[in-house]
Amino acid sequence: MFSRVGNRFTNCDSPGMPKRSAPTAYNEPTAMWRLRHPAGQSARATVIPIGDTATALWLIDDLAQDATDFDEWTNAVTWVEEVRADLIAMGWRDSATRLKPPG
Repeated sequence: MFSRVGNRFTNCDSPGMPKRSAPTAYNEPTAMWRLRHPAGQSARATVIPIGDTATALWLIDDLAQDATDFDEWTNAVTWVEEVRADLIAMGWRDSATRLKPPG
Protein backbone atom coordinates (compact mmCIF):
# COMPACT_ATOMS: atom_id res chain seq x y z
CA MET A 1 0.00 0.00 0.00
CA PHE A 2 1.33 3.45 -0.88
CA SER A 3 0.41 6.91 0.33
CA ARG A 4 1.23 10.31 -1.09
CA VAL A 5 3.75 12.44 0.79
CA GLY A 6 4.17 15.81 -0.89
CA ASN A 7 4.77 15.12 -4.57
CA ARG A 8 5.97 11.54 -4.10
CA PHE A 9 4.60 8.25 -2.86
CA THR A 10 5.85 6.26 0.11
CA ASN A 11 5.28 2.69 1.17
CA CYS A 12 2.73 2.69 4.02
CA ASP A 13 4.43 -0.34 5.53
CA SER A 14 7.62 1.61 6.04
CA PRO A 15 8.81 2.45 9.57
CA GLY A 16 7.05 5.43 11.10
CA MET A 17 3.82 4.89 9.18
CA PRO A 18 0.80 3.86 11.29
CA LYS A 19 -0.38 0.30 10.74
CA ARG A 20 -3.92 -0.24 9.51
CA SER A 21 -5.70 -2.61 11.82
CA ALA A 22 -7.95 -5.33 10.50
CA PRO A 23 -11.59 -5.20 11.58
CA THR A 24 -12.27 -7.33 14.64
CA ALA A 25 -15.73 -8.42 13.48
CA TYR A 26 -17.67 -8.92 10.29
CA ASN A 27 -20.60 -6.52 10.56
CA GLU A 28 -22.39 -6.70 7.19
CA PRO A 29 -25.70 -8.25 6.12
CA THR A 30 -25.08 -11.87 5.15
CA ALA A 31 -27.10 -14.15 2.89
CA MET A 32 -27.29 -17.38 4.89
CA TRP A 33 -28.96 -19.62 2.31
CA ARG A 34 -30.95 -19.69 -0.93
CA LEU A 35 -33.52 -22.34 -1.78
CA ARG A 36 -35.65 -23.21 -4.81
CA HIS A 37 -39.01 -24.94 -4.93
CA PRO A 38 -39.92 -27.32 -7.76
CA ALA A 39 -42.78 -24.93 -8.65
CA GLY A 40 -40.17 -22.24 -9.41
CA GLN A 41 -40.26 -20.07 -6.29
CA SER A 42 -37.08 -18.94 -4.57
CA ALA A 43 -36.44 -18.33 -0.88
CA ARG A 44 -33.54 -16.76 0.96
CA ALA A 45 -32.51 -15.73 4.45
CA THR A 46 -30.37 -12.81 5.58
CA VAL A 47 -28.83 -12.02 8.96
CA ILE A 48 -28.04 -8.37 9.66
CA PRO A 49 -25.60 -8.01 12.57
CA ILE A 50 -25.93 -4.88 14.70
CA GLY A 51 -23.10 -4.98 17.24
CA ASP A 52 -23.71 -8.05 19.39
CA THR A 53 -27.39 -8.19 18.32
CA ALA A 54 -28.88 -9.08 14.94
CA THR A 55 -32.00 -9.01 12.82
CA ALA A 56 -32.86 -12.07 10.73
CA LEU A 57 -35.37 -12.29 7.91
CA TRP A 58 -36.44 -14.70 5.25
CA LEU A 59 -38.16 -14.07 1.96
CA ILE A 60 -40.00 -15.94 -0.77
CA ASP A 61 -39.71 -14.38 -4.22
CA ASP A 62 -38.31 -11.22 -2.54
CA LEU A 63 -41.37 -10.82 -0.29
CA ALA A 64 -40.56 -10.87 3.43
CA GLN A 65 -42.19 -13.78 5.23
CA ASP A 66 -40.85 -13.04 8.72
CA ALA A 67 -38.25 -10.85 10.40
CA THR A 68 -37.11 -11.08 14.01
CA ASP A 69 -34.67 -9.17 16.24
CA PHE A 70 -32.29 -11.20 18.42
CA ASP A 71 -30.19 -10.27 21.45
CA GLU A 72 -27.30 -12.33 20.05
CA TRP A 73 -26.39 -12.94 16.41
CA THR A 74 -25.88 -16.66 17.09
CA ASN A 75 -29.59 -16.94 17.89
CA ALA A 76 -30.39 -15.29 14.56
CA VAL A 77 -28.27 -17.87 12.74
CA THR A 78 -29.98 -20.70 14.62
CA TRP A 79 -33.42 -19.29 13.72
CA VAL A 80 -32.73 -19.03 9.98
CA GLU A 81 -31.34 -22.58 10.01
CA GLU A 82 -34.57 -23.79 11.63
CA VAL A 83 -36.58 -22.00 8.92
CA ARG A 84 -34.37 -23.64 6.27
CA ALA A 85 -34.94 -27.10 7.78
CA ASP A 86 -38.73 -26.51 7.76
CA LEU A 87 -38.64 -25.45 4.09
CA ILE A 88 -36.47 -28.46 3.12
CA ALA A 89 -39.05 -30.70 4.83
CA MET A 90 -41.73 -29.08 2.62
CA GLY A 91 -39.89 -29.87 -0.63
CA TRP A 92 -37.56 -26.89 -1.05
CA ARG A 93 -33.97 -27.60 -2.13
CA ASP A 94 -30.68 -25.70 -2.09
CA SER A 95 -30.62 -23.40 -5.08
CA ALA A 96 -27.50 -25.15 -6.39
CA THR A 97 -29.45 -28.44 -6.57
CA ARG A 98 -30.91 -29.13 -10.01
CA LEU A 99 -34.69 -29.40 -9.76
CA LYS A 100 -37.01 -31.49 -11.90
CA PRO A 101 -39.73 -29.46 -13.62
CA PRO A 102 -43.23 -29.86 -12.13
CA GLY A 103 -45.50 -32.45 -13.72
